[in-house]
Amino acid sequence: MFKRILLALALTTTPTLAQVYQGSIGTYSIVMQLEKDLSGKYAYLSKGLSLELKGQQHQGTLTLTEQVFDREKGGVKTTGTFQLKSTGQGYTGTWKAPGSAKSLQVQLKPVPTTASYKLPVSSGLKKLQQEDPYNFTLLNHPWVKLKDGTVQEPFSKVEYPRLTGRPQLNLALQDLQLQEAAYALDCLSMGEGFDGAEWDSRTRVTLQNTVLYSIRTDTYMYCGGAHPDTMSTGHVFDLKTGRKLTLSAFWDKLTPSKQRALYMERYVQQADPDCVNALQGETSDTFEWTLTPKGLALWPNFLPHVMAACGEEVILPYSALKAYARSGSVYLKTLR
Repeated sequence: MFKRILLALALTTTPTLAQVYQGSIGTYSIVMQLEKDLSGKYAYLSKGLSLELKGQQHQGTLTLTEQVFDREKGGVKTTGTFQLKSTGQGYTGTWKAPGSAKSLQVQLKPVPTTASYKLPVSSGLKKLQQEDPYNFTLLNHPWVKLKDGTVQEPFSKVEYPRLTGRPQLNLALQDLQLQEAAYALDCLSMGEGFDGAEWDSRTRVTLQNTVLYSIRTDTYMYCGGAHPDTMSTGHVFDLKTGRKLTLSAFWDKLTPSKQRALYMERYVQQADPDCVNALQGETSDTFEWTLTPKGLALWPNFLPHVMAACGEEVILPYSALKAYARSGSVYLKTLR
């Protein structure tokens, strides 16, 4: 299920043929993205949440209507209007709230292709700058280090751990956090006007030894609509290099179908009978995984919302996986 959720969010967060501008409304710094059809979005850099824009061009004036969902009336309402003129490179003009006699000056210039980094420079940060300058502008600001050593992106409140003395691993963790923070901000923006729009994620370390670092992230989200959603993801890294590892680095003979068979063998012993029947009716064999002190943790990521509670974690002891081991794996040697 979680991959379908992320795909839906990715389609809204990744611009196609869009122009991205940075500037101001009065004294407030903003970033704006406009599509070729003059639809778009913008956000105040002090808040991080995006507002939808609908535009039209008439006699050299670009009019952009800022809209949010009106929960009480069940439709959209206008919360502001831009009147802009092209400067050749960007735009200048005004913004006015409905019913207000006062307008604020607007200045917009294209987001620079090179910008100073406010975060540690990672491959993911560079990629975000190149492929999604809108979200790069929103997220390229100092993050908060909490007392327990985790780091929080302050707009989305997404938190991930960091490890002292492991710079490459920390860059890999930052890249995961960048991706999730972008999804979270888009989700929260989509939920504007709904009661309780929420993105609440918890990342915990499931195993750490001298070579490996394994984490699991559990997320509850409500982006508006009929019901909330949940997702759980796992990631395993080389502790020194920060390289993300695949399951085949440990067990190259543990095919998806064999994962499913081993999972179901133990699942039937611990799960509710209704869940067992429901899961047996699902044909997918795609699983998330992490490492734990007791064994390999597997759980399904293909369940629809109504079956989410059936996606229990199953632990496969390492001793039960010897037949599937990758010959000469340096990582397996560290698991007992």
